[in-house]
Amino acid sequence: MTRARESLYLSHFRRQTRAARPSPYLEELFGAQPLPALEALPLPPAPEASRAEHAAPLDLSFSDLAAYDECGYRYRLSSTLGFETQLVTELGYGKAIHHVLRHIADMARSTGTIPDASVVDALLDREFYLPFATSANFANMRAMAANLVRTYLRAFQADLGRVWATERAFELHLPEGTLTGRADVILDHHDGQPDALAIVDYKTSHADQRVELHAFQLAVYAAAGRAEGLDVRAAWLHHLDQSARAPIAIDASATTAAVAKVRRLMGDLRQGRFEAKPDTRRCKHCEHRRLCRHAPRDPWEDDGH
Repeated sequence: MTRARESLYLSHFRRQTRAARPSPYLEELFGAQPLPALEALPLPPAPEASRAEHAAPLDLSFSDLAAYDECGYRYRLSSTLGFETQLVTELGYGKAIHHVLRHIADMARSTGTIPDASVVDALLDREFYLPFATSANFANMRAMAANLVRTYLRAFQADLGRVWATERAFELHLPEGTLTGRADVILDHHDGQPDALAIVDYKTSHADQRVELHAFQLAVYAAAGRAEGLDVRAAWLHHLDQSARAPIAIDASATTAAVAKVRRLMGDLRQGRFEAKPDTRRCKHCEHRRLCRHAPRDPWEDDGH
């Protein structure tokens, strides 16, 4: 409570699986007054423009910037005001597969050999981790992960002889701040040229239809790499479940447009603009939809179920 600078929220559940009382501490603060039941979350006002003009440059990850671009209001609730996301059993599935693939690429680069099935299984046993999965869900998702990894090794085995870097960090330095990110893997010898590089970004599910977002990400990484002096010639979006790879435009016009978009989004964020972008599909899966006054209302939820 003593660290609050602009706003302080004290809350409790009225009901989880059964009725729940406030903590004795909260009751002591309110005394004899009943705790108010709010229909909407009272958010503090956006920062004043005069204050934002003098704000320090930002230091953001690409995932933070993408979340802000998708919905500024959701970003404000989660990143600025600290509302936690809901824990789900599959949390970490994509990262776990990326982690295993990075180990395979590192092994291939250091030993010059392609890991066989037994090595992959041992690696999955040791490195594949889902902190919130039940035993049954874990077994199912581990089997799915094993299938994805084996399919990748069969179809794109040649990649492992061209690994230049894995989980390569990038930084894009701009007047508005610094944007950071990590490329899943970078391959050399693109088109037979030793120093020509290609960035590959893995996606575990083809159901992820945010192609525009991923193209934006790869264009930003290409721009950051070229700013370092790297000869980035190509970028690929790799759908592991389809064993398919699609090229992403990273020519001068694409990277220039991507950098301009980064600067615009960073400028809006520094100005304290948190625009809500309600969308039926996106809002349905938003963990903050019950707090959000902009979300399309679900009659099933409004009935109190």
